[in-house]
Amino acid sequence: MITTSHSAVAPIDYISTSNEFIFLKDDYILRVNFEAKTFQLNMPDRIAYDENFEFIQSPPAWFEDKIDYYIIEWAQNAIKWNDQTIRNSRHIVKTSVEVDEIVYHVEFNTKTNDLSIEIPGKTIISHPNSLFYDFPEFQFMDNGELITLLTAEIYYQAQGLDLKPSRRKFYAPISFQPKKITTSRNKYKFEYKLENDLIFLEIPTRQLHTNMLTIELSSTELTKMHDGKLIDVIRNVVHEQSLSV
Repeated sequence: MITTSHSAVAPIDYISTSNEFIFLKDDYILRVNFEAKTFQLNMPDRIAYDENFEFIQSPPAWFEDKIDYYIIEWAQNAIKWNDQTIRNSRHIVKTSVEVDEIVYHVEFNTKTNDLSIEIPGKTIISHPNSLFYDFPEFQFMDNGELITLLTAEIYYQAQGLDLKPSRRKFYAPISFQPKKITTSRNKYKFEYKLENDLIFLEIPTRQLHTNMLTIELSSTELTKMHDGKLIDVIRNVVHEQSLSV
């Protein structure tokens, strides 16, 4: 079994809309904005603390009484992660992998095992059920936020109309007027045409941040893409690049 040191800290995700890196430990969630030098610590009891870096670097006594010391130490290490990444930039390897004629740009830190993957944008026009068969990773995008939003949109639209989804043939051109759908991580364009039972979904280019030591647990979406081939290719490339450094 691969283990990391007690002080090893790395983000599991990045939210582009708020410029926040997400760190997890036990039942604690830490959201860090390195540009604003602020963080939000979400407790297991759903209480959240929004403070600046100075607060956690020299926490007041009342905070130390409320929070276990190892969580404070973890948060302190997390806000230093960006500086550590800069100092360790010489360990960063940039490469590209291709799976099913789609190119993914990969950035890997051979010292920390941090991994960043650029997933190219795409536009999908599909029947709702086919979306899940053709793109099994879809239900895990943005930690399930996207599928929740779109399912609600389809449900409410179907409830508001007397039409039933049609399975008849449809003929091009079909005109779409998608609206913006926003999760905590990304912005999408979406439309559901009930009369044709068709989904239009425009997915932007996205960045996924994870760690090779926890990739299957923290990045379920990656494990589902291309029937698992993408994550296998990434493993092979990372292994080869690590040996050559």
